[in-house]
Order: sequence, then structure tokens, then C-alpha cells
Amino acid sequence: LRARDDLGSEDVARAIAEIFRTWNDAAWGFPATRRTTKEILDNLPGSLTASELDASRRLLMATDLVKFAERSEHADLFQKLDADFEGLVRPVRRA
Repeated sequence: LRARDDLGSEDVARAIAEIFRTWNDAAWGFPATRRTTKEILDNLPGSLTASELDASRRLLMATDLVKFAERSEHADLFQKLDADFEGLVRPVRRA
């Protein structure tokens, strides 16, 4: 997504959210692609660390803000989301 300069902030946010939700489906067996942000956060596995839960919350809330409130004023928003996502995926890939 970083290489796609033809995508606007909302498009990138939608793609990030979709990737995260699909990853949750595969990693945890939870149908996140068919759930709201609140439902996902309420049902994330208890095996996640506090840091992983915080990263999940930040990722979902930030993408919701861009998608629904059209807030993308932070130039480094997507870099932070990318770092959060990488931090979530890396430990699961090793398991």
C-alpha cells in the first residue's frame, strides 16, 4: 500500500482495516470481517498482551476516524499504523 500513490487516505484506511480484519479471521478464527470495531475489540483473544491490545485498538480506531470522520491530518498516521500492524503480526507468525 505504501507504494500506491494513487490511493487517498480513505482508500488506504479501508485497505488497512480490511487486511487487519482478514488477518484476525485467519489468526484467531474470529469473523472480524463481519463485525464492528467494538465487536472486534470486545472479542480479541485474551492471549494478546496489553501492548498488542492497545495496538489493535489504535489501528481500528484510527482507520475508523479516517473512513468515517475524514480525519487524516497526521502525516505519519499510516507509518504508525504500519508499525502497529507489524508488531501484531510478527509474534503470531512465529507461533
